Amino acid sequence: AKEYLKYFRDIRVSHVVNDAILTHIPIHPSELDRFAGNIHGHLHRKTINDVRYKCVSVEQSNYMPVLLDDVIEDILDKRWDTKTIAEKL
Repeated sequence: AKEYLKYFRDIRVSHVVNDAILTHIPIHPSELDRFAGNIHGHLHRKTINDVRYKCVSVEQSNYMPVLLDDVIEDILDKRWDTKTIAEKL
């Protein structure tokens, strides 16, 4: 890790932005109650069938950059839709 500090201000296991937790690997579902969602990589072409997770591996975005604000908005929109549907049942 010390080698990377030449190039980066700090190195973290996770980082919280706008109530979403950013990680390399998906966090355990039991930890998600504290966050709006988990933005992660690691899975490459695979996905998790849960609106609280968003994989941003380059394979998921056709090797194009994605805006963090758009990813967070997508998670929040999907969670809101799911909550609204559940309340109607």
